[in-house]
Amino acid sequence: MPAPGRWAVIDAVNGWNDIDPCPSNTCGYRIGSGPEWNKVIDDFSGGVYNPHWGPLGALILHGGGHSATNDNSVALLDFNDLRFKRIADPSLEATGLRPADGPIFPGYDREHGEYVADRKPGSAHTYDALEVIPPEVAGAPYGGLVRPFSSAVHASLSALTNWAHLLAMHEREVATAAGRARNSWSRWSVNAGQTFGGAGGSCAYDTRRKRIWWSGVPSSRPGRINYLDCVTREQVTVRYGGTDAMFDVSMPIMRYLPGPDLLLWIGPRPGRAAVEAYFMRAGDPASGWRPVTLGLAIPVALSATPWDFVPALNRIVLFTRADTSAVYEIDVPSDPASTWPTQRRTFDPVPALSAPDSIVGKRFSYSPALRCIVYKPRSATPSLSQFLVYRPLGT
Repeated sequence: MPAPGRWAVIDAVNGWNDIDPCPSNTCGYRIGSGPEWNKVIDDFSGGVYNPHWGPLGALILHGGGHSATNDNSVALLDFNDLRFKRIADPSLEATGLRPADGPIFPGYDREHGEYVADRKPGSAHTYDALEVIPPEVAGAPYGGLVRPFSSAVHASLSALTNWAHLLAMHEREVATAAGRARNSWSRWSVNAGQTFGGAGGSCAYDTRRKRIWWSGVPSSRPGRINYLDCVTREQVTVRYGGTDAMFDVSMPIMRYLPGPDLLLWIGPRPGRAAVEAYFMRAGDPASGWRPVTLGLAIPVALSATPWDFVPALNRIVLFTRADTSAVYEIDVPSDPASTWPTQRRTFDPVPALSAPDSIVGKRFSYSPALRCIVYKPRSATPSLSQFLVYRPLGT
């Protein structure tokens, strides 16, 4: 691991393409749009860190969807042995592009966004819409991957679904199909959440209430936020006065900060030169989103501004494409309505592969076990086997 305040580029033992379930790119769940295995990461797709996957955890990678691929595999980068692994196989029922004059594939359940034969959710643009819940909540020893809602589902249909799905992680030995099959998908919510208007959105797991807060595309409609109760599995909508925070449709990232009991949303806005942030009191969601006053303007390109919260420091670490020779550190004040102290920390420029993608989601996450931010960039890097780590000052 690097020294505090430094980046390191790490080579995994194997490559991303080594776990491609269809190297020929001719399987039924491929649509012939180029090297589709890369699109599980590249096409508006996020990820999420799973601290329950062995002592050091893993970074889950899952995506695809609209005009990308129907491959709904789930993969991860296992930090326990530095290997990419496919932990859940694609639906063999998945098909390619819909014929112009033919019916929608009858084996696909569009309302629930899943395949009839195996009830796995279709591939989707996952944005910031993936979360991990702990073993005691998921009912699986290595936790559960949750999609509380899904957008741009299926390569040709690009549909929305507000039904939640859970991948229960029962097996870490995933070298065989039998092992991967023990990591099982299911439709997890008992109802659908509130409809939203388009692709994109964010979510965050509230450890205090055991719920996943989520919102679809921010817009000018009357304000509302949804949550998936991970105990009752009910989708609930909370309305609040005013309108939604007006972020760009697909780039903001939401996190839950357990100490101050806040939801925090950070991202770019079209036409604005600086990062914007909003907080919501998780215990009083009806009060709505309130703007955060940052102590320093953080420049932003209209692309993702990945960030995470470091609990031991009570600090946010943020990276922006507009300033790749620094990270920004934001301290969380006791009163969120006051100014949030913000510092720019410079370092030697990191390799070009580190520049944030248009969509990152939680592929940029803090690992308490590693005491580092782990970040898997898009596949178009000098080496598909590479990922980055950044060790915050003070860890």
